[in-house]
Amino acid sequence: MSRENKKPIIILSTLLVFVTVMLVLVFISYIGFLREHLVHDEVTYINELALQSTNSIRNRVIAESNVVKYAANIIDPNNKDSALEYLNEICEQYEFGYMGFADMNGIGYFTAGDEKDCKHDLFFTHSASGADYISDPFRTDEFPNAICILYSSPVTDADGNVLGVVFAVSPNALYTGILNSSIPGDSETIYLATSAGEILASSAENISGITDITDICPDDSVNMQILKNNVAVLNSGFSLVGARNEKQYIFYAPLVSSYQSTDEASIPGASSDVEWALLLSVPYKIIYSKINYILGYTICVCTALFLLFVALAALSLSTQRESRRKLEHLAYHDPVTKGRNFNKFKIDAERLLAKSKHKNYAIITLDVNRFKYINDLYGYDEGTRILKNIYSITDASSAHGSELVCRMGNDKFVFLFVYTDKPTLEERIEELCYDISAKNEYNFVFSVGIYEISDRKMSVDSMIDRAMIALKSVKNTHQTAYAFYDEKIRNEILRERSIENDMHDSLRNGEFEIFYQPKYFIDNATLAGAEALVRWNHHEHGFMPPCDFIPLFEKSDFIIKLDHYVFEQTCKNMRRWLEQGKQLVTISINFSRVHLNTPNCLDYYEKYIKKYAIPPKYIEFEFTESAIFENSSTLIKILDRIHSMGCTVSMDDFGTGYSSLNMLKEVPVDVLKLDKEFFSDSSDSKRAKDIVETVVQLAKKLNIHVVAEGVEEQEQLEFLHNINCDVAQGYYFSKPIPTSEFEKLLVQSA
Repeated sequence: MSRENKKPIIILSTLLVFVTVMLVLVFISYIGFLREHLVHDEVTYINELALQSTNSIRNRVIAESNVVKYAANIIDPNNKDSALEYLNEICEQYEFGYMGFADMNGIGYFTAGDEKDCKHDLFFTHSASGADYISDPFRTDEFPNAICILYSSPVTDADGNVLGVVFAVSPNALYTGILNSSIPGDSETIYLATSAGEILASSAENISGITDITDICPDDSVNMQILKNNVAVLNSGFSLVGARNEKQYIFYAPLVSSYQSTDEASIPGASSDVEWALLLSVPYKIIYSKINYILGYTICVCTALFLLFVALAALSLSTQRESRRKLEHLAYHDPVTKGRNFNKFKIDAERLLAKSKHKNYAIITLDVNRFKYINDLYGYDEGTRILKNIYSITDASSAHGSELVCRMGNDKFVFLFVYTDKPTLEERIEELCYDISAKNEYNFVFSVGIYEISDRKMSVDSMIDRAMIALKSVKNTHQTAYAFYDEKIRNEILRERSIENDMHDSLRNGEFEIFYQPKYFIDNATLAGAEALVRWNHHEHGFMPPCDFIPLFEKSDFIIKLDHYVFEQTCKNMRRWLEQGKQLVTISINFSRVHLNTPNCLDYYEKYIKKYAIPPKYIEFEFTESAIFENSSTLIKILDRIHSMGCTVSMDDFGTGYSSLNMLKEVPVDVLKLDKEFFSDSSDSKRAKDIVETVVQLAKKLNIHVVAEGVEEQEQLEFLHNINCDVAQGYYFSKPIPTSEFEKLLVQSA
């Protein structure tokens, strides 16, 4: 073949070689990128598992510590048998290894029946001084296959004096149990260490010789020392350590910081000098084996058949895209509703607001009130089904592509709605709430907060915060309610925060004063009793109306402390009146519905009745009708105990909307208090009077006394007298008066 004929072949060969070399270079570059990306994803995923594991352990420790605190608040240290019996029930219910309590002499009484001198034990010295205590993880011969934690909490009286110590040991091997469920393979090892680097426990069966973090990989002392230093300052992250053929990734994250820390990782009560950290050791080959196999196989096939290389490259790209799609699905989809999650909502909301500048938008937050009762009564599967339905209903109601909805957590939802004006937005929200209830066949009550977006430069988080502020202003109502965010609501939130900041100090400083509103027998206008009420004489604002602070207190446990304070002060007063020779009358005490969430809630009341030797017949517990309606099964047990104490029970606000003949049949009340709305001007009609007369007659047949509230006029009193109502209470006779003035009434009525 002539040189001229060979020339095109040489050129083509050269071109093919050049193209082949370029393709190989491109392929090698792509393989390097793909390998780096897959390794990064895998390492990030395992790092997230390590962080999730720390949360699981932390939550478990906090939960078990709270159980011990709760037990310390409940037991009576003066009754050893009763205390041990109760602790044994707690021990079995929460799977503690054993529990017990120690008296102030340091003698420990165990649920197993043993006794031991504990006065030199670290947990006793901490808790006997009034502090909660959580030990470092340890192993013991009593539970050889478990990693144990010891918890303790002081038992105190009402004045805060320490009477003893409750303690419990948890041997549930919780680190191995919780962590192994998150480990992706069998070759990984989890270590629990102190911030000083001491190894406390491991998921491996044998860790002989590994007592310090640096012992995990002694061949790489430099990097291990760096890792140990990071653990010491409670950093989180990961390091690649070890020799060339024995490399491993070690992921680390703080588990517990000292109880003095304000870090999110802290566990209140943990020993103050020691922090814990979680370390997850994953062999280098575990992460790279799958990746290297895929890449090696791809390279071998591509060197044999170029076309197959192209196909495998396309398949690899497709696999990567699918992996990204799945990761995106996990990152942006809610596991409960299977729809958009909160992070995706905020991203999409920013995009929509930037794109649709000429549309009016509003952020709406919606909370399903008392949704936990659905989970309690019907199970979490039913609760999940309902949340899915709510999402599908609200998602379907949104205009396609221009509105958003997501579940932001628990039973709360957030929306981004287009609207034209406020009335149409209100109408749409009302229809939405109605559709949710109707299609789920439950009579839900919703709280809704609305923020009309006026400043689009504001972050979406800030917009949602404002809608949440509006929602909180209507939370805990008994019917669906909504509110628009405005400066009035903002100022109201600031006012509530001010009240919350002052209430505890005010209680300690005696700013809450006891008032009594007298009740009178209608037939002879003599003193029949009184209702104990509380007034706040604020050090700056003077007397505050109860409506300004009682609803806020009912949102927290402070109402329990206030109720206890009112009751104890009333018992003290009644004891003084008895000693002064005054004739007692029945005093009714308001019993907040919040008490119903506390087991043995009557122990406190029974304690002070006995302490001040008050004849129980002069104590009347007053429940609102709505509380009885919502918790009837629980309440009946409580009412039976009240009667066994020798006290009486009244139902307040009877006729506010929940009343039923069945309630009167099932609930053992002694007194009905007719709601004052029956006697308002708007209710001054024959129909209203007929209802009141019928209720009074029915109560008489059931041997229930009737008290009419809100009596202000002579005409109302005459009507009540004519229908044989027993007792009246209202401004016609007296407004609520201070204790000193009520004492004068007792003298006059004697």
